[in-house]
Amino acid sequence: MADWPFQALKFPGVSLPEPTGAPANAAFFSVVTARRLPSHPVDVYNVEAGFHHTGAINNKRLLENVFLFSLKEKSATLWTVSASSPILYGLIGHPVAHSLSPVMMNAAFHALAIDARYGLADAPPGQFVAAAEALRRNGWRGANVTLPHKRAAFRYVHAHGELTDEARILQTVNTLVFHADGTLTGDNTDAQGFCDALRETFRISLCGKRVLILGSGGAGSALALASAFRRVESLQIAARNTGARRRLMSALRHAAPGLPVEDLPLRQAVHVAPACDVIIQTTPVGMKSEDASLLPESAFRTGQWVVDLIYSPPRTPFLEAAARAGARTANGLGMLLHQGARSFHRWTSRKAPLDAMRQALLDALKKKALP
Repeated sequence: MADWPFQALKFPGVSLPEPTGAPANAAFFSVVTARRLPSHPVDVYNVEAGFHHTGAINNKRLLENVFLFSLKEKSATLWTVSASSPILYGLIGHPVAHSLSPVMMNAAFHALAIDARYGLADAPPGQFVAAAEALRRNGWRGANVTLPHKRAAFRYVHAHGELTDEARILQTVNTLVFHADGTLTGDNTDAQGFCDALRETFRISLCGKRVLILGSGGAGSALALASAFRRVESLQIAARNTGARRRLMSALRHAAPGLPVEDLPLRQAVHVAPACDVIIQTTPVGMKSEDASLLPESAFRTGQWVVDLIYSPPRTPFLEAAARAGARTANGLGMLLHQGARSFHRWTSRKAPLDAMRQALLDALKKKALP
């Protein structure tokens, strides 16, 4: 039996249909945290006090087969859920427990009365292909991909499916579509989602702007290449990882040979930031309460637009420093919303219910902020 590629598999905050005919001493658990139970002879995973089957049995898709744990006999029994089980989507990453994507996506499905559920698939580094294949085999119809797997997702789709133009250009994938006919599509909605958010929040585009991006990871690279293709006046990349920064620079020069582009160590960003129009912070710095701003207040000025892709906490030290200097600021909630909306449309061919998704995100953040 192949190793279970997930550290955890969750569907937070949603319920799943209960099987019929369950005995009184059996306990049904919709999905809590699925962890492998190595001692069991079949593909069964421990779900806190119960069991939930997450493998395909008799070619039935995921959630059509549910194991009920007999509290009296301490044994697992297979029961069958209605064939109208919900369509499954989710987020593959590591870690993913903090993600608000399920809140947003499940609100969208509910608003449009689509019988679907969105969960979290925590796949440690090196487990992306196994995780994607496990979800695909078990009837999932799509997934978002986040750190650290976006480049692995690109390689996976490049080898086994079809890439959209955006994904091919950015060489990262954040949206997988598992088609009913068995084919696979990989897309990247990060850049378009960011630009949608920029237009909604600030009423601006990147065209003609002097842009500084902090970080050269998946999101930083995607936004750097998106900036290059949106005719920015100039582009500067500041990052700690020299190798990643230089690879990104090579890709930028190949993609947009006439673009004035410069790379520099992160510590030197303070010197170039005041001359930039748009500053985008794409690193994880700011997620922890003890994190300091990557740039001091003196690096910002009135007339700038400053975005931190972090959305929890909603106000990072980076954004606070920029706001004190008079810059207009926004966190990453808008990008999360709009990239998610584009993924939703890719999966369902339906226009995403932005208002319902946004309200669900705001409610979740408010709840998270409560003591």
